[in-house]
Amino acid sequence: MHSHLKIKTIHVSTPTWPNHVNVFTNSSLKVAKYPYYDPQTKGLAFHEMLDSLSKVPYGDAILLHSCCHNPTGVDPTQDQWREILAIIKKRQLFPVIDMAYQGFA
Repeated sequence: MHSHLKIKTIHVSTPTWPNHVNVFTNSSLKVAKYPYYDPQTKGLAFHEMLDSLSKVPYGDAILLHSCCHNPTGVDPTQDQWREILAIIKKRQLFPVIDMAYQGFA
């Protein structure tokens, strides 16, 4: 992404699979974080996530888990995905999808 698309930063969820940070920093990308999990409700910190994503600089990359979010297992609803995708489109973000557990949920 960095050398071919000139993307300098990728935004990952808090928490995320720990190796994501290693993979991206070893690929010359700066790693930023956005809120994802609310330990109080044991669910998605959806409004905090949307607020954070709406401030991501135009053209940055964003890592999303298609399902079975690692390590929380918490996934957005279909309606929440629509709202997330609207922000991605509006801010022209480059989505990177981790699909490690597709078919298990």
